[in-house]
Amino acid sequence: MRKAPPAFLLVLLLLIALLPALALPSGAEADSASGETPGKSVDLDAIVRNWLRIPTLANSHVGLELADAKTGKILYSYNGRRRFVPASVVKAITCACAYDQLGPGFTYTTVLAGEGKLEGDRLKGNLVVVASQDPTLSRADLSELVKNAVQSKGIKQIDGKIKFSGIIGGDGFNPAWLVEDWGRYWMPVSSDLVVDRNITHTEGLPSIYRSVKANSMHGALFEGLLSARYGPGWVYADRGRRSMFVYRSNHAQSPPSVTLAVANPDTFNTALIEQLLHQYGVKLLNQDMPAGGGDQVYQLSAHSSKPLSGILQTCLHKSDNLYAQQLLRTLGAKYVSGNKTEKADSGLPELDTAGLVAINRWLSTFAVPGQEVLLFDGCGLARKNGASPHALNMVLRHMAGENGNGGYLALLKANDESSRGRGVYRFKTGTMDTVRCIAGILTTSGGQNLALTIMVNDHTPSVRNLRIAMTALINRLRVIKTMGDLPTPIVTAGQEDPNLDISANTRVQIDQKAQSAGPPPPQKKPRVRHARTGKKRHK
Repeated sequence: MRKAPPAFLLVLLLLIALLPALALPSGAEADSASGETPGKSVDLDAIVRNWLRIPTLANSHVGLELADAKTGKILYSYNGRRRFVPASVVKAITCACAYDQLGPGFTYTTVLAGEGKLEGDRLKGNLVVVASQDPTLSRADLSELVKNAVQSKGIKQIDGKIKFSGIIGGDGFNPAWLVEDWGRYWMPVSSDLVVDRNITHTEGLPSIYRSVKANSMHGALFEGLLSARYGPGWVYADRGRRSMFVYRSNHAQSPPSVTLAVANPDTFNTALIEQLLHQYGVKLLNQDMPAGGGDQVYQLSAHSSKPLSGILQTCLHKSDNLYAQQLLRTLGAKYVSGNKTEKADSGLPELDTAGLVAINRWLSTFAVPGQEVLLFDGCGLARKNGASPHALNMVLRHMAGENGNGGYLALLKANDESSRGRGVYRFKTGTMDTVRCIAGILTTSGGQNLALTIMVNDHTPSVRNLRIAMTALINRLRVIKTMGDLPTPIVTAGQEDPNLDISANTRVQIDQKAQSAGPPPPQKKPRVRHARTGKKRHK
């Protein structure tokens, strides 16, 4: 009978067998030892294709494009070259054009000037408003502007009138917008001189004018609009009759004080100037005083806005429709000053038309296909607007620049989860009934910069569930660690799905640690009571 080997020999044999495993750690162990995160390899095509199959999207029209922000290589395109209603994502185009064409340091300057002869404390002429399309001017700013104007020359009487000068666009409310957008705080009327976003209150009307309740003066359309408890409200200034005609909800439970959109802002804001002159002891005679050949025009006071970059950030973060329209008019004014205005049969005001021409020409400078962008406004409220995911990605790539860190990107909203290893998504959203879109630059866990646009049209009237669905895809893509091409050929339209334009069959590695970290818990926003409706809403 053979003897059993000594115990130490058994241990020695076991150590020899395990030596390769002890000498070379596994891939996961190597990643952990080097501080790197273990990854899971998956197909990008599978990630997006599975998302497109979720029940939420079953009866909706979806467009999506994912591209390398630096090279422009399209990694996945689903209806990527088709136009969709973009809603407020249009603001990303308008603001990008303004940033590029006007410069981030551009400022609006609104001037009050004297036209005529100044004799002692009497201006024998007109007070001229050189309006600048500034969307940020407040009543306090206007008050200071008027005060400085009259005190700089000690003016006590103006024989003439208040006039406007410069490139004038007049009041503007786009005919492509819906009737339900009229008289609402979210879409005030555009104008050359904007004061307090061309929104006022029932207590904020000029006291030198009489207030007239005019709800029943204009038939069924207005009566229908004003029958709702939280319906629209607006005021029309009639300088000839020295009256403010107020239209507000007829509902019995309507609050006593409501916000009012100003229907004819340039006239209304002229009345505000008239009241301020009265407040500062200046008599306005309102006589016709045609400018003579020897009359001088001289600056009395001026107000400058903050730099354009801050205005663009407000427009993008708050999705402010008036800001976007005033930016469009500003681009139009710049275009008109250097070109003969191209008239269009759109029915739009001249500056709006010129602004759209300016945007289209700007888009052509970096080869955005003209048939993939069709704009009727600068804010996205028109349902006639159309833009493709590819066109939006081209705009974002252009603004990102060669290094992917263009200054414009910092003005976009940012979902920054980089502290959890989950990258950053800088984006602009657009939402209206049946429509939800998002476009932005996604920096992944591995540092890749990707242009990502998702557009959903013809959804149910409520689009709340789309936010969850889109976030799910973004969260899946943001934890990409590395990317590489598969040896399989690119799939193009018609091979599997007629809506699939391109799938580059990219193999990606998912940062599992970042994926398991998940997004940070949502922060509770304070709820405030809305000044107009009385309803509580998130601040």
